[in-house]
This record gives sequence, structure tokens and C-alpha cells, in this order.
Amino acid sequence: LSSYVANLDNVFRSSNKSRDRRDRDIKACLKEAEEHLTSEQHIALSELVSSNRGLSILKGRAGVGKSHVLKQIAKIASSSNIYAIGLS
Repeated sequence: LSSYVANLDNVFRSSNKSRDRRDRDIKACLKEAEEHLTSEQHIALSELVSSNRGLSILKGRAGVGKSHVLKQIAKIASSSNIYAIGLS
């Protein structure tokens, strides 16, 4: 999987028009998620969904809310038609 993701030909690309619409959807979802997350979780979520990297890693101590952030990522990905794989 890592070699698949590392190959930039396999990373999602879209036209400017669909990218702008997707960015608006993501911003709206981030604003909605803000009321359900701590400030640190929201910062992590914002960094993860705004990244252009094909692979991102969320790392933290037990109980800090990594799974909660991943649930928000799944929600944002689903509503924005973005393909995301979450592993733990």
C-alpha cells in the first residue's frame, strides 16, 4: 500500500472547479467538527485534511482522541467524495 500511495500518479487529482467545491465542503465540515473536538484535535484534523500528502500519520498517547479525529476524517471524506483509508 505504501508504494501505491507514494506513487503520485495514484494520488487523487481534480479540476480547479471540483477542487474549489471540495475545499468549500471540507471547510464547512471542519467548522461543524470544531464544536465536537478539543482545540488540539481540531488542529490535527485541519492539518490532516488540508495536506497534499498521499499518506499522513496521526500519532498520540492513549486517550487523546485519535479515533475521534479519524471518525471526523471519515465523515469529511465521505461528504466530500474523497477516498480515505484509516488504519490503526
